[in-house]
Formats: sequence, C-alpha cells, structure tokens
Amino acid sequence: MELKKLVSSYEDARIKEAELIRLYTDEFYKVLSPEKTVRMLMAEEHFRFKMIDTWRSHRPGAPMGSGESAGQVHPDR
Repeated sequence: MELKKLVSSYEDARIKEAELIRLYTDEFYKVLSPEKTVRMLMAEEHFRFKMIDTWRSHRPGAPMGSGESAGQVHPDR
C-alpha cells in the first residue's frame, strides 16, 4: 500500500513538472521565437544530462569509464 502512495506522489510530481514546462514555454514564446525557445529547452535538457553524467562519474565507487566519454548515449542526442 505504501508503494502505491509513493508511485502516486511520483506521478503527481511529473504532472506538475509538465504543467510548469508548458506554462514557462508559453511565457518564453512571448519573448523568444519558437526556434530560440526550442534551442533553449534543448540546451537545458543537454545541461541536465551533462550534470547527471558528471555526478555519476564522480561518486565513490563509480566504475571507471562511466559517463559520456565512455560512449554512453542519451536518447535525445
């Protein structure tokens, strides 16, 4: 039962995140062209993956050669 609550909370958080993205994207369209808005969103996603990669490769016990330099491919690249 506790796991169902956890999954539900996770789903709620993802929905809120999607709503925020939509809200901010609409605001970005007011000051940026659609092309620049897409480039900004893609840069943000790339930065997020880069930070996760950095964290993974610097944590204790991480296998040698982990991260992008080892050929790890992300689905959106």
